[in-house]
Amino acid sequence: MNRNTQNLPELDSLLRIDPEETITLFPGKVEIGQSIYTALAQIAAEELGVSLNRIKIIPADTDHSANPSSTTGSNSIQSEGNAIRQAAADARHILLDLAASHFQVPTDRLIVTDGIIKAQDQNEQITYWDLLGGRKFETQVTGIGVQKSPEHYAVVGGSATKLNLQALVTGEPVFVHDLEVPNMVHARVVHPPGYRAHLLSVEEHTVTNMPGVLQIVKNGSFLGVIAEREEQAVNAAEALRSNAQWENGPPLPSQSDLYDNLLRHPNQQAFLIVDGAPIDGPVPPIATSPDATQTLKATYYRPYHMHASLGPSAALAHLNEGRLTVWSHSQGIHSLRGALAQVLDLPQESLRVQHVEGSGCYGHNGADDAALDAALLARALPGRPVLLKWMREDEHAWEPYGSCMVVKMQGDLGAGGNVSAWNHDVWSYTHSGRPRPLEGASDLLSARHLNPAIPTPTRRPGKGSHSCIHRNADPLYTFS
Repeated sequence: MNRNTQNLPELDSLLRIDPEETITLFPGKVEIGQSIYTALAQIAAEELGVSLNRIKIIPADTDHSANPSSTTGSNSIQSEGNAIRQAAADARHILLDLAASHFQVPTDRLIVTDGIIKAQDQNEQITYWDLLGGRKFETQVTGIGVQKSPEHYAVVGGSATKLNLQALVTGEPVFVHDLEVPNMVHARVVHPPGYRAHLLSVEEHTVTNMPGVLQIVKNGSFLGVIAEREEQAVNAAEALRSNAQWENGPPLPSQSDLYDNLLRHPNQQAFLIVDGAPIDGPVPPIATSPDATQTLKATYYRPYHMHASLGPSAALAHLNEGRLTVWSHSQGIHSLRGALAQVLDLPQESLRVQHVEGSGCYGHNGADDAALDAALLARALPGRPVLLKWMREDEHAWEPYGSCMVVKMQGDLGAGGNVSAWNHDVWSYTHSGRPRPLEGASDLLSARHLNPAIPTPTRRPGKGSHSCIHRNADPLYTFS
């Protein structure tokens, strides 16, 4: 089969046959409580013909993981699940070819049971680990392996215990908040009292001599403190907060003003939705159906919503010999690395982001912003790993809120009582502000507090299918 292999992933970047008679997966997607790693382990075990307990998962890491899109939108199975499935099928094909050469028989005479390969009518056996344990495939995922048909599934579709479940329910330290590394110190940030506030002054000397305080970091309106112990960092941050002087700036608009502003949004930003995606061109006026016997209208108002993650955001950062490592519960470690490198003015090669589970979230929480906070503080204290945690009030005040919306709906009923016309208009602000490297702008919170400040980017409507502002504006069912 002729294939363009230019953009095909390396098989070794997705899985490894270990000498310890296990198989390790290297997913690019991350675990945020949705059990994606358990599902990926089931998929790999199925295609390779091994028991589920042989599969190990190495969490996403920019040093060795592929770079898929962020873990959002409930698309991990259809994207990375399919990638892992094909990689495992290719790996099985290659291993059976090696075994066929060993036994001097065709591959269709081989039987695999939990990674043990036997040839029909022969007593000898060989294992995946005998064939390739600890060595690389050194090939791309080309689709050479035939995936199993669903009727032959023995693992996928069956019951499986969530990986790491025992540690979660027994309270073992598994989250980024629980990390303990040698020589580690603790930190807190003092966020401004309002979105438009600017730091005027702070009496650092009142905090410098507090117990355990190692460093006060001030850069523009970014203010943080590092201490030997966590409670010392909390106490020092509260002391800084109490004597800091801020210029608050103009107040935010009221909730009713937000809705009025949305409805005054300029027409050139309006899009017609066709098959779930916005298209360019004029939006036709709303027309009542000629045979309408009744027209129903309703308007709905949705305020800004916090995602209210179960645990405040956190990150660990360590600047050591010119290389910065960040441990984060981000949903997109590769894009976070690019965004951090831009703000910190570092080449991406000198920055590593490793994923560690957080407490889970529904929507975009403050994980990426906490990662920048930790990195800024670690840069001020090279050689010491800095664990930065947001306080609960930080998370609620500064997380990326879900945007407010106004929704106007109108439907006509015909003589038979069927829907004869339907209209759904949505006004809202951007629904995506996840960090990525940008030219002259940054989506990361503390970037706008630095001196010089890095502004937030100009927001433009997302135009993907069934996403962002228009996600639910196109009915997913069919009218008669």
